[in-house]
Amino acid sequence: TCEVPWLLLYKEIAAAPDEMWSYTWMRYVDGGDKRYANPTMEVLFAETWACINAFIAAIALFNWYKSGKTSTASVFALMFCAVMHISPTVFYYVHEITLGFPNVDTEAAGNFIAKFILSNSCWLWMPFIVFYWGTRTLPILYTGKER
Repeated sequence: TCEVPWLLLYKEIAAAPDEMWSYTWMRYVDGGDKRYANPTMEVLFAETWACINAFIAAIALFNWYKSGKTSTASVFALMFCAVMHISPTVFYYVHEITLGFPNVDTEAAGNFIAKFILSNSCWLWMPFIVFYWGTRTLPILYTGKER
């Protein structure tokens, strides 16, 4: 994910805003989320959380395919990882809203809608799709027949 290089090199990225190698991350900062230019401990914690969660999910997904899509443990792990994305996202939304959007470009409607609302909202609704998939998949794995 793009969070891993940022998490490891956020100081170097912020110090080199016009370098080509930092372009991906600085465009995100310039276009709508200034927290990433000078992150607080909350941002670093949330991104570390997201990276660890992503690694767990990647291993679970790998094991799911390796098992021939029969691993119940992989399904449970993917459902667990989905839950783990909800709370930092809710924290982010609540934090920005209660402080009056100090890190979000609210002057440009496109930045506000696309980058704050839409790009982050998938972390709120996608877990429910994973839950639905898991609740449909687990009975098949345990009983061998669909609902």
